[in-house]
Amino acid sequence: MFTKSSPIEIKAEPGGNVEGMAWSFAHAPDQVGDHILPAAFRHDERLPMRLEHKGQIGEWERVSVDDDGVRVAGKIDRTTRDGREAAARATDGELSGLSIGFSGEYQKSGTNRIFTRAELTEVSLTGRPANAGSRVTAVKSLHECQSISEFEKSLKDRLGISRRQARAIANTAWPLFNREDPGDVAGILKSISMR
Repeated sequence: MFTKSSPIEIKAEPGGNVEGMAWSFAHAPDQVGDHILPAAFRHDERLPMRLEHKGQIGEWERVSVDDDGVRVAGKIDRTTRDGREAAARATDGELSGLSIGFSGEYQKSGTNRIFTRAELTEVSLTGRPANAGSRVTAVKSLHECQSISEFEKSLKDRLGISRRQARAIANTAWPLFNREDPGDVAGILKSISMR
């Protein structure tokens, strides 16, 4: 299996939802001279989210290829110790890249490899990127919720609680949390979500 890495940029606190560019066509060849042609990519609708190509820490729920590259959107599983640790490390900047795992076929062109088929098997958070153009564009935080229903869903996902429990918390906390300056409420919810 081949692996290729790309830098990411974390723009929010650790959360469940992550979006980004897993492979950028504009920045090929990568640091080791590999190109992956746009038509080469094959993938399932969902892919495992891994940490450094090892244990699964979540799932990429959307994978798509467009003119710019391979875009992914998924969720870190914060109910596991590894998931919580990965979210914290990504937010701290320690995990600064995305890396794709794939099997494929290529042709040599001088010292470069040009992949004509790339079957994606996973996308990892990593600290050692190779493709300079791929970025995480969002890690959804509680502060960014635009409605009480989005806030409720985020609470449910982040805390691993039932829908009923999330609704009860959201009904109480949303009026306070939705203020211009949420103050201590954000800190309290963040500490709860890290448990």
